[in-house]
Amino acid sequence: MTIENAAPVADRLPVGGLLALAMAGFITLMTEVMPAGLLPHISAGLKIDESMAGQLVTAYAAVADLSEGCCSPSSEHGL
Repeated sequence: MTIENAAPVADRLPVGGLLALAMAGFITLMTEVMPAGLLPHISAGLKIDESMAGQLVTAYAAVADLSEGCCSPSSEHGL
């Protein structure tokens, strides 16, 4: 018994891959944006001013940005 209306495998939408990509994008964006909303809690927990907590988040972002360039698979230099 065959199904004549079934789409070939190559024409199917890769739902699993798209869901994984969407989740990775959401998690990455959330981890980059969320600290800005948590600055009052971060500063209270560390017992520092909010401006200093903001500088800590900025330093983290700068290190993440610089390290991405050398660790990226598309980088010419790599580690």
